[in-house]
Amino acid sequence: MEFILILPILIIATLAIFEFGYIMLVGHTVNTATIEGVRKAAELGGEADQGEPVAEHVREILQIHQIDLSLTQPAAANQGDAYLRIDYGNITIPDRVGASNQSYEWGDSNLAVAAAAPGTNQVIVTLRTPVSDSGTNRPVPDLLATFGFSVNAYNYQYQSLANLE
Repeated sequence: MEFILILPILIIATLAIFEFGYIMLVGHTVNTATIEGVRKAAELGGEADQGEPVAEHVREILQIHQIDLSLTQPAAANQGDAYLRIDYGNITIPDRVGASNQSYEWGDSNLAVAAAAPGTNQVIVTLRTPVSDSGTNRPVPDLLATFGFSVNAYNYQYQSLANLE
């Protein structure tokens, strides 16, 4: 009899442990993609048309958890599962589609955020993606939604800064 009373609590606790672990795992991957993206951007040093190699590098890391970073420019609504922005300090990038004087943008513009202004000879990479998508349940399955605890309204957002090489 006691087991029947405690079973729902055990099920919720078990699902919470799995979901929290998965949230942390995917969050670590998104953070790693941001750090690797800023390293690649700093390594390339703000040369003309160097944004695409950085975005492709970030995209490869995000694909581990089936997060789609659309590489079509400019960023537009409902385009992929992530938003990536690369901002440079005191470097003028040649005008082209998807680029302003000092930044590049890819992915879903619904997730766009204002990035901090980089200093002289610095680069900032900002990456944002939803924790869970109600339609596809990725990158994190929303295991506790049945019990009224949903992660659909939350986003991962990471920024990383580096000096240009």
